[in-house]
Amino acid sequence: MLRQALKYKQRERFRQAERLIQKALRLKPANPVPFYSALGQVLYEREKIKDAERYLLRAYRRSPRQTGAGLVTLGSIYYEKGSKSRARKIYRQYIKYFPRGKHVQDVRAMLKN
Repeated sequence: MLRQALKYKQRERFRQAERLIQKALRLKPANPVPFYSALGQVLYEREKIKDAERYLLRAYRRSPRQTGAGLVTLGSIYYEKGSKSRARKIYRQYIKYFPRGKHVQDVRAMLKN
């Protein structure tokens, strides 16, 4: 289900992705962290910032190493809310856990600002 939801997300079909991830979470997966992270990213894209932050924090607290791009999204939420120190902390975590990650260049640029 997560794979299909990520395909929806990639195609910017955020509503379908959200529904599918919510359905998967109701089935209580053994490892919900990737689902929390993906759902947080989808909710962010749907401009449901408070809910996005809640799911991204849930993923981060359980396992930042599994949160992936969700860390970048969580950092962006903090940055947009004016909490730059929290954003920087999250961005540093991303670089620490994903030194060759897809978003490293963008995150490094954000840390320079």
